[in-house]
Amino acid sequence: MLKEYREEIRELDEKILELIERRLEIARTIAEYKMDRDIPVTDAAQEENVIDHVVSLAKREDDVPYIRRFWRMMLENSRAVQHKVVTGDNITGLWLREMIRSAAKRKENPRVVYKGGEGSYGHEAAAAYFGTGGFGGCSTYEKVCRAVKNGDADYAVLPLESNTAGAMPGVRELINKYGLYIAGEQNVRLDDCLAAPKGSKLEDITEIHAHEQVLARCSAFLEDHPEIKAVPSLSSSKCVKKIAEENSPHKAVITSGFAAELNGLEVIAPYISDNPGSCTRFVILTDKFEISPGGDKVSMAFTVRHRAGALQRVLGIFADYHLNLSKIESVPVGGADFEDLFFTDFTGDIAQANTQKALALVEQECDFLRIPGNYKSKRRNIVLVGMPGSGKNAVGKALALQIGMEYYDTDALIEEQEGKDTTRIFAENGEKYFRDAETEMSKKVSSLGGAVISTGGGTMMRPENARALRRTGYVFFVNRPVEEILESVDLSNRPLLAGDPKQIYKLYADRLPTYRAVADYEVRNDGELSQVVNALDSIIELLKGGYRAV
Repeated sequence: MLKEYREEIRELDEKILELIERRLEIARTIAEYKMDRDIPVTDAAQEENVIDHVVSLAKREDDVPYIRRFWRMMLENSRAVQHKVVTGDNITGLWLREMIRSAAKRKENPRVVYKGGEGSYGHEAAAAYFGTGGFGGCSTYEKVCRAVKNGDADYAVLPLESNTAGAMPGVRELINKYGLYIAGEQNVRLDDCLAAPKGSKLEDITEIHAHEQVLARCSAFLEDHPEIKAVPSLSSSKCVKKIAEENSPHKAVITSGFAAELNGLEVIAPYISDNPGSCTRFVILTDKFEISPGGDKVSMAFTVRHRAGALQRVLGIFADYHLNLSKIESVPVGGADFEDLFFTDFTGDIAQANTQKALALVEQECDFLRIPGNYKSKRRNIVLVGMPGSGKNAVGKALALQIGMEYYDTDALIEEQEGKDTTRIFAENGEKYFRDAETEMSKKVSSLGGAVISTGGGTMMRPENARALRRTGYVFFVNRPVEEILESVDLSNRPLLAGDPKQIYKLYADRLPTYRAVADYEVRNDGELSQVVNALDSIIELLKGGYRAV
């Protein structure tokens, strides 16, 4: 019986196909008629009339939702066919072609503005993205945007969203209000540390100063130290400067390692936030549209017409063209009756025909459409730390291959840069020379974005290296038993162990507290390579931030 039903469905499908092909031919003829008379392809009222008429003929009430959905999809396809007739194979809107043609070049030696004072997370994001340049702060998001719009700055750096608190209120609306463009993005971790004047000790601290929001996100640390008074402040940057100027060994401030270093303070308790994985995505704004080299992310703002299924049709176009939507948010349009402005991020490049065709079809569904940016995404890095011989290199290469990310080994990069191996660098230039090169390389690789980075065994012993690598990545401690390292790894070419490999026991004991302090996760490497790689992959899969290549 089932075979007979299937055969009947096959016959019906063949008849339906014949009717659909006939319908599409008529749609093409209508398109030619519209083109000759300059009539718009989309006629929303007519489409709704067609659907209402068909639904009225349905014999079963239960079938109405399915019939409505089927006919809506068929009308969308008819409309796509008509667009192709009217515009040819190149269905890119003229506005989009003009954007691409007139895209500005990245400015050199830029003037960069951010919200907050020196040492704020906005300042840190600017420094991480631009490296060097002229930086300045403003008191509000709106003043930051005005500075770029009025030509007082070349770029602005503003927080767009947090992986713990969501979207920053009002920022997307300001981008749209001032007609600014997104030239790039920079993820910055909120690495709250306790800092005090140099020489201070935690046991001597009687007051901790910080913005009230910062105190709130470090509540567990404060509860562990009830003897210390928490003093709220209205300004994080002013608070840091106050502690630096007073130079009291009894007063400390909760701030970033970046701000502590700028103000000459010493970190006496690192990474004390209740959620050390908190990360903020900053966007780089300018007043001219730019296309970044390697651009793989597009931001879009749009409104849709007030009719059933309008948003669904827009989202359906992205699915049809295999463009991955990574974000969609809505805010009310001021002055309009319950109309929403949608902000969307998706994976794509507007120079590619596939993306252009999708956007041309999306335009037909929107009352308003704007592309604020096409830029290179900055996924978080995966940083591996651990002892010499712990397997970081093998694990890193296999992990990068498995999750579709680039792989970098900081020791190998330094050797390539110096033209000699690590042993020779130590012998000919000394350990300090190598450690300084390690610090510069840590800063360089931290700005990559979307990379698996294996570090040297001593890299994280310098706090500035740890800050740079944690700022844009999650840190994994690959912990391999020392006995296994001694049994299976030749340590004779390791500068600090060549004379006596058993010194690794002391080295491990000295470094273990730092490894555990800087790491977000610890993974035991005492089995098959695939086991530790899969363990890392499982953790990464749960993390927010979009690690996997799409």
